[in-house]
Amino acid sequence: MAFKLPPKQKDCAFRVKVAPQAGGMARGGRNQCLLPNNVLPADARGYGLLAVGRHPRKLAILAKGGIETRLASDPVEGEADVLIEATGNATGFATARSWVRPGGTMVLKSTFQGEISLDASGIVVDEITLVGSRSGAFPPALDLLSRGLIEVEPLIHGVFPLDHGLAAFEEAASGALKVLLSM
Repeated sequence: MAFKLPPKQKDCAFRVKVAPQAGGMARGGRNQCLLPNNVLPADARGYGLLAVGRHPRKLAILAKGGIETRLASDPVEGEADVLIEATGNATGFATARSWVRPGGTMVLKSTFQGEISLDASGIVVDEITLVGSRSGAFPPALDLLSRGLIEVEPLIHGVFPLDHGLAAFEEAASGALKVLLSM
């Protein structure tokens, strides 16, 4: 599925400014969180990133890329200047929000089933900036891919010819990160 941004809408990767010494966290192990983690270190030299999630296999992909990782069940100390929230659930959102320092930025990647509770007063008092990010334009993404700044190979679990499409869907249903069909 593809989404088109409004004509003057900037992509999140270009809207959120990251200071060189900023500390950041990514909360959530959804597949969509693996690429933002992959892009940010290349774009923000000196940026200290911590990825927190429930899936050791996904965290291992990030760790291979030099990103510090932690299981969600482990205590996390400190606060993030920038936090990417990609948990997809209300509890994960609340925990992620508690990790953003006053004056920090929370990038929302999740789309939630139903509604979530939001402490608007806490966001106002702590002067938290919320940035929604659903999808972006293809040209900047293709540029990053062509320059080798985004490594997608670790996300690909298998490639199947189109006439083996049912086997590809079975593989995807087994918990594979990404399964591709080739033509």
